[in-house]
Amino acid sequence: MIEIILTALLSVGIAFALREWKQSRILCTAIVLLTATGIYFVWEQSASTRVAHALGVGRGADLVLYIYAAISFVLIISLVLRIKGLQETLTDLARAFALAHPARPARDGDQEDAR
Repeated sequence: MIEIILTALLSVGIAFALREWKQSRILCTAIVLLTATGIYFVWEQSASTRVAHALGVGRGADLVLYIYAAISFVLIISLVLRIKGLQETLTDLARAFALAHPARPARDGDQEDAR
């Protein structure tokens, strides 16, 4: 039963990658490959154990956890860098807008007219 649930959840990753294919083919290919490998390991647990032993890890579940932690770390770094880039872009846009539409300081008489 758990295999079906995990397969369904991992299939969402494949659907997401296919939906975002035009944005980044390299990233989407990586997502599809990792997700397909995850689905394979869900149905063939002994395969993950064999791969884990070959890499010097005790159990297949531990290997999956280590890989998940590494991928999560890379994704967090990627998101932080993307947010930083968006903040810089927003700052540049605000600066350009402010220079294109300068606001003049209001005088005492102008404040009453603005109301």
